[in-house]
Amino acid sequence: GFGALQGHMHFWDAYKKKKIGVAHDREGPKYYGWSPDSRRFITATVRPLRTVDNGYKVWSYAGELKKHCVINQLYQASYVTAGAGTYENKPQSPRLRGRKIQDFAAAKPVRAYVPPSLRGRAGGGLAAQLRKERAESGPTRIRTGLDGGKNNDKNRKKRERRRKKAAAAAASNENATAATSGAAASGETKKKPAPAAAAAASPAATAKTAATSPPDKKEPTEQERVQKKIKALKKKLRQISQIEEKDPATLNDGQKNKLQNKPKIEAEIADLAKKLAKM
Repeated sequence: GFGALQGHMHFWDAYKKKKIGVAHDREGPKYYGWSPDSRRFITATVRPLRTVDNGYKVWSYAGELKKHCVINQLYQASYVTAGAGTYENKPQSPRLRGRKIQDFAAAKPVRAYVPPSLRGRAGGGLAAQLRKERAESGPTRIRTGLDGGKNNDKNRKKRERRRKKAAAAAASNENATAATSGAAASGETKKKPAPAAAAAASPAATAKTAATSPPDKKEPTEQERVQKKIKALKKKLRQISQIEEKDPATLNDGQKNKLQNKPKIEAEIADLAKKLAKM
């Protein structure tokens, strides 16, 4: 449970196969290890896993907390081995006699949830309170559609009205269809108009069509045609002037042909202008 989880530590006697202690480090340590003499056990909360609550704790071999040191930024915590003779040899650790082991990992009995409003009242939890209220008020009767209640009668009457309205609408549609078919049959039996009357009506219809038809489009005169042609040739000259302003090395074949036709266009414009002056 070390790291992201908060776990428990159980200390056992390896020879007697007996648990001698239990400890719980709630800081979420990342590092743990035994001292070289096996008398102490260290746990440490270090960076970068945790950026807060950094520090280390020293425990006895039976799980008793001996030291807790808080350090703002701690990256590593471990025992440093020393050479022989640096520390005096200590006698064997005393035995643990009459010491009670508090097992923090023991599962607590699970109890039913009791809302805050019902806590401290006599009679147990929420289920017991509900049973008590049901016994006092009696069984709840569930209304069904077979007991002839007011809502059931209203719904039945609404359904009957809807059925009658639909039947009346269907009958009116049938009557309207029959009347339409009878009128169509009577119209077919009527006599056709006489041929003389149709012939008399045809000249009037022809005159009316002639009156409403649009007038014929007026054809342009010779003078208008010449002016239109001069206007088109002058437009070509403007395009040629724009081509002349460009770099000759960038011109394509079509543009070069337009430049070659410039004298011919100018001569044609001059001839058309003379012709227009004589009109």
